This record gives sequence, structure tokens and C-alpha cells, in this order.
Amino acid sequence: MNVKLFLGFAVFIAVVILFSIPGFAQKEKTIGVDKEGEFHVSSPIRIGDRIVEKGMYQIYRVDINTTPFIVIRKVAMTYFGKTMGSMKRGDEVVRLKCTLQRVAEENEKSKILLIQPVANERLAIQVWFRREKTKCILPDRVF
Repeated sequence: MNVKLFLGFAVFIAVVILFSIPGFAQKEKTIGVDKEGEFHVSSPIRIGDRIVEKGMYQIYRVDINTTPFIVIRKVAMTYFGKTMGSMKRGDEVVRLKCTLQRVAEENEKSKILLIQPVANERLAIQVWFRREKTKCILPDRVF
């Protein structure tokens, strides 16, 4: 009887561990965004169907015909050694339609929420802009 109980307990523990592995793999991380919408990417991230390589970027939201979009532009320093205020806005890297969702409280800080669904890939799933009571839900892939 004890052997059956022990085997049942071992199978139960194995099943619990098996179902918890994906939870560990999809840890959420955030990228902080400053007041001007600028952020730094240290390793490539996927936003929709685009890959944003490492570097400095600016993110903002625009409404085109009442449809919300996230726009990401490359940012380059123009005057090394001086203040960070001397930044040159580059080309648009990503323009992606998003879905707005209300949140209970006003966002204190801007941030980009990332998950890592598979090894060596980080995926942006939400963008929160400071002083707004909404969050932008990004699509996984654009078809």
C-alpha cells in the first residue's frame, strides 16, 4: 500500500513540475522609458513582426483616424561628450496598431512589458505611458 501511495505522490509531483516549467520560461521583464519616450535596448526584442536591434529608441503613441498606433524611432547622439539633450531623431523602425485597455490608476512611469516565450527571443506585449489611464496591448505577430 505504501508503494502505491509513494508512486501516486511521485507522479503528482512530476505533473506539477511539468506544468510549472512554462511559467518559469515566460518571466515578465520591463524596459524603462524616460519622460521623452526614450529607451535603450541591450539585446534584440520582437515587437509585432519586427525585430528591434540593440540601441537607443524613442516610443510614442499616435491616433490615426481614431485607431491607436505605437511608433518607435531610432535615436542617435549628435554631440558626444555633451548633454543627452542633443539627440537626433532617426527613421521610424516600427509602426504597429495596438489595442487600448483601461487601467484602474494613472501610470506613474512609462514602460514596455516583455516576456520570453522561447529561448533567445524577447517579445514586447504591452506599453504603458506615464500619466495615462490606459495600457497599449501589442499583437504577438502581424499577419
